[in-house]
Parts: sequence; C-alpha cells; structure tokens
Amino acid sequence: MRRPDIRDETGWLLVTSMVLMAIMLSIGLAAVALVDSGQTRSREQRERETSLNLAEGVLYSQTFTLARDWPGSAAAATTMPASCSQTKLTDAAQQLHCPNPEALAAANALTPAAAAAATFTSIDAKANVTWVTKVRDNAGPLASAFTRTGADTTQSGTHVKTGASYSCTGPCRWDANGDRQMWVQTRAVVRGRPRNLVALVKRELFPETFPRNAVAAGSFATANSGNKTIIDANGS
Repeated sequence: MRRPDIRDETGWLLVTSMVLMAIMLSIGLAAVALVDSGQTRSREQRERETSLNLAEGVLYSQTFTLARDWPGSAAAATTMPASCSQTKLTDAAQQLHCPNPEALAAANALTPAAAAAATFTSIDAKANVTWVTKVRDNAGPLASAFTRTGADTTQSGTHVKTGASYSCTGPCRWDANGDRQMWVQTRAVVRGRPRNLVALVKRELFPETFPRNAVAAGSFATANSGNKTIIDANGS
C-alpha cells in the first residue's frame, strides 16, 4: 500500500471547512438580528408605556386644575386657554388653568432640580417629550362623544337648568350647558410614540357639615375665677 504524501494538496477538507464556517456565520448573524429585533420591540413597548403614563398624568393634572377653579361662567372662558402644552407658563391664566410642565416630564423642566423632582423621570421622559390638553364643554358636536374634528368648532345648545340658549363663537371652554360636565382630552408624544386620552369630567358637590356647638371638648379649663358664666352649654 502506498502511503499518502503529506505535501499533497488534493482533498475536500478545505471546502468542507469553508462550508461549515459559512453555515455557522449565517446562524450567528440570524441570532444577532433576532436579538436586535427583540431589543427594538422592547424599547418601543417601553416608550409606548411611558407615553401612556404621561398622558394619564397630564389628564389627572388637568382635572385637578378644574377641581380647583371650575369654569362655570362665560367670564371664565376669557381666562381659560384654548389648549395647554408643555411650554413654559407665561401668564397668570395659564398658571391657573394649565398643568405645571415642570411637575410632569423631566424633559420639560427648566432646571436640573426641577427635572429630578418631576413625576416622570425615566430615560424615555428625559428628551423628545411633548403634550397638549384641551378642555371643552359636552355640548353641540361634542354632546354624545368627543371627536378631534369637533374639538375646535363652534358650540351651541340650551342650558339644562334655565332653558336659555347659548352659542360660543368657538369651542366652549366653560360649562356652558350647566350640567357640571366637561370633556378633557390629552395627547402625549414620547420619542415619537403618541397617546390620546379623553375623559368626561363631572363636578360633584359635597355638603360640608358645620359644627353646631360652640365648644366640643372632653374638658375645659380657664384661669378666670369670676363668679359668672364662662360657657353656656345649653342649646346649640
């Protein structure tokens, strides 16, 4: 039997190695692409969740301003802004009726201290964040449901208590029909991911119990030693 020459370059070893290397390289590239796609989907989901959370926070903040100063008259429409946004509050009307941008997303804060104290301070809320709110009466084209096309159109209707007709030259930014209900719409965009929320806010009146007794205490002490009535506990 003839021994093979170790210097002989014939055979399939090199071809087989190259084929196996190409297969492993293809599998590796596919795995990298799969992992990268998963990370991208995870980032997008995180950004959408941040956008939703911010939209909810802006909505709650706007309803708080309504609870503090309910626009129940036409005079209130002169100070109620047509919309509020993440920009700096420049006048007293905006400061009274709009959410405080520095208290929401860190990206809208003007100082590092305000950014650290903001409600939303995650990595997604630190840049490329915008939001806007609109407060409208639930009358006219917005009586049955809120629509974006009807949010800036003329509204008219009848007051539910007095029966008087009314008409707003633009959208009614106050409780024109007197039913103590208004639409609040918020739109938040975080790194290009928009979220829209709408809520029908109702003002509720709670009776406050007023104390009927002059003094309600388990005991009473006084340094006055005069022979006279200090407290008359009879009646209410």
